[in-house]
Amino acid sequence: MNIESVVCVPGPWQGRDELMQAVAELAAEDGPRFLMAGQMVVELVTEAAMEWEWHAREPGLARAFEVAGRGSLSPAELMAIAEAPGHVFLMDPEGGSVEAARRMMIFAEALLRAGGLGVKVESAGVAHSAAAWREMTAEAHDLTAVLAAFVAAVGDPDQGFFTCGMHNLGLPEAVVPASLDPDTAVDLMDVFTFYLAAEEPEIEEGQTFAAEEGAPLYELTHQPCDHFGADDPFHNPFGMWAMLPMVEDEGLEEE
Repeated sequence: MNIESVVCVPGPWQGRDELMQAVAELAAEDGPRFLMAGQMVVELVTEAAMEWEWHAREPGLARAFEVAGRGSLSPAELMAIAEAPGHVFLMDPEGGSVEAARRMMIFAEALLRAGGLGVKVESAGVAHSAAAWREMTAEAHDLTAVLAAFVAAVGDPDQGFFTCGMHNLGLPEAVVPASLDPDTAVDLMDVFTFYLAAEEPEIEEGQTFAAEEGAPLYELTHQPCDHFGADDPFHNPFGMWAMLPMVEDEGLEEE
């Protein structure tokens, strides 16, 4: 299944030519080197490639980073994004795997080395500061870093909680009920999504899952990703695993 992963990187570049020059001048000792030509950007050693687009400043971009960053970007960082002359979209039409997610992390990190100010994953609705993205890229061998880069936990106590962005790794989302408190919900989804990424299990309908030995059991049931339309970049075509609390049978009291 073809998944297009997309990230946005704002920066100080005045246009395409200035951006391309900044990328071409990246020092080899600081990381992989890249070449931007036409609508493609290529890593020179591996010859891995993806598409890119230059866009002039958009007034609402800083606000989008603020919302998607969920308080992780400082006022100074948001001001720099607001004042940036433009931004770049990196697009990987062959996304949808852990390997592809790691590749995108490396490509976006190169734009940060060339002056980029932050990274917003358009196909997940999560944003990171430049420092945070570079730190996650350095730790990309750890699945926890990859999940943190591409997956957001969303929802509320009234509507329930679910992840968004797992399709960037080629995996379904997690859904938990509104009856859980927010911290428990996020912790449970974190454990389950790591399990999906690390083990790539073949889950059957009705199988149970627990975050750890002795923890509450949840029954797994698969459902379509109906939170977003099929054309929405947040839509996950792999669907979602809903985790339903198991109700213990206390039996009937004897008279």
